[in-house]
Amino acid sequence: MFVVLQIIRRNTKGLFGALRAMLAAPKVYLESGSCMGARFAIVKAEDHGKGIDWDGVESACGHFVDKVLLPEGITPPPESKIKNPRLEKFDTKVLVRTACALIAQTRMPMYRRILGLIDYEARYTDMLHELLAHFTSIQVVTRDTERYGAEARRMMRALGAPVLVSNNLSALSDCVLVLSPAPLLQAEATLSCPVLASGPLKLHTNSTVITGLRIPPGPDLLSGMPKNLDPHFFAGALYEFCGLEPDSFAAGKMLLNHRISTLPEAAGAIVSAAGIDSRILTS
Repeated sequence: MFVVLQIIRRNTKGLFGALRAMLAAPKVYLESGSCMGARFAIVKAEDHGKGIDWDGVESACGHFVDKVLLPEGITPPPESKIKNPRLEKFDTKVLVRTACALIAQTRMPMYRRILGLIDYEARYTDMLHELLAHFTSIQVVTRDTERYGAEARRMMRALGAPVLVSNNLSALSDCVLVLSPAPLLQAEATLSCPVLASGPLKLHTNSTVITGLRIPPGPDLLSGMPKNLDPHFFAGALYEFCGLEPDSFAAGKMLLNHRISTLPEAAGAIVSAAGIDSRILTS
């Protein structure tokens, strides 16, 4: 279960509207919503010139106060307990499927498909099996080399695919793409290939970064989604809390060096960084 917040803007124009804004306190309503068979709660908060009753919204959200999808452009006060939900399972799946879609789009020969994975805390070992269906090998940079060493041996037995483990970013020099599923707040080395990330990145200025992944929303999702929400996050909440899978987990839009781009454009950046003739994308 999760909650969608909707803001009801009341008319404050004219004499009646002005009187209503002066005398009436903002009201908060709780309703049920559904999309493609999945159910969620809708908290409707009035705003007729006196602001939003955030205490009332918080009370209406109850135990789901940390699972609230906010309308675009709306931010609760700093002291509020209302928070957007964490969608870690969804973000991880989108990252993996986008990486696989990108390398397929490049049409790069298999021997060149070396992937880097920065996972200092060893939280994302489950990624390896699916990624190795699309990449020849994976170079992992982690602080927990023992855990990844065990996973590397398991992948070799199961798939015959090498997973190399290091604690230094310089080990990523031969990669054509690097994944960073957790926020990467500092880099000890310049990465020569694009970095695909779920969260914030702080890299050297000449690094190529692919962030802001957004899956393409299907028509059923768009028709059943409350107004003024980000379709990507709404799809993520439906998946995370209701088990409803989107039409595709691979991102259709993303930010390439902070510019809105498409999957083919990001794939072109991977090909270019690898020093491969870009005509491979259209041949």
